[in-house]
Amino acid sequence: MDLCKNLHCPQCHGEEFEVKRKVTYIYSYRINNDNKNESLDKTDELPFLFDNREKTESKEYLLCKGCKSKFPINLEEEDTKINFTILRKAIRADHVKNPEFIG
Repeated sequence: MDLCKNLHCPQCHGEEFEVKRKVTYIYSYRINNDNKNESLDKTDELPFLFDNREKTESKEYLLCKGCKSKFPINLEEEDTKINFTILRKAIRADHVKNPEFIG
């Protein structure tokens, strides 16, 4: 399917599509042991910090809303004509006092 032109379903000639994206990530967290004086037995909660996010699997496609045909697409390719702000910004691992909200 050519994304340089207006989208038309080759099956039903429909023009309404949804982008579907199923992604699996593995999140890593570091246990915060900075407070050495207090044992973990005495605390109610285990302190941890976000460390990393690793993508392990991804399935992306355009879904024709008319006939439900699926057309594979890779949203992370440089020449993709579909641009999602959320794909361009990663979850930040640093601690920011005033986070930048995307919207």
